[in-house]
Amino acid sequence: MPTYDPTTEARAVRELKRQRAKLSADKDAVTAARDALQEAIVRHLRERNAPPGEVSDHTPYDRNHVGVIARNAGVKPLRVKGQPSEVPVYDPDVVAAALAELDRLTTDFTKAEERESKTHAALQAAATQHYLDNHASAQTLADASEFDRNTIMRWGREARKKAAAGAS
Repeated sequence: MPTYDPTTEARAVRELKRQRAKLSADKDAVTAARDALQEAIVRHLRERNAPPGEVSDHTPYDRNHVGVIARNAGVKPLRVKGQPSEVPVYDPDVVAAALAELDRLTTDFTKAEERESKTHAALQAAATQHYLDNHASAQTLADASEFDRNTIMRWGREARKKAAAGAS
């Protein structure tokens, strides 16, 4: 087992803080992409640019969730129980443009989520490895990352078990 070295600890802490900052930026990108997608959903439903079912087909959300997004934004429903309803007439060109925009925003959102997931996994792996290599205490690593010390210690135990099972 490696011995404790203050220089190694400082290096480990810097690495985790750098990765945590990247994760924070990735989380902000996911939030921005989600907000842009939901704003477009609301705008297209409010302006009756596309039917709600087609909107949900071009987003990561099901029809019910699209309805919740619309209701929370104050979009009037197409049908109100007990009242006669007019079926909107959709222009195919407008529908195609709206759905193309939703496809692009959905792709941006999905890519942002994937980047965040990869950064989170890298931060987790780095914190675990620094703990296993005894570069710093679990509490020091927890302070430098977004994880708590018990979680880092649990990952270390799991990694040791996995390594022991692979060695036998």
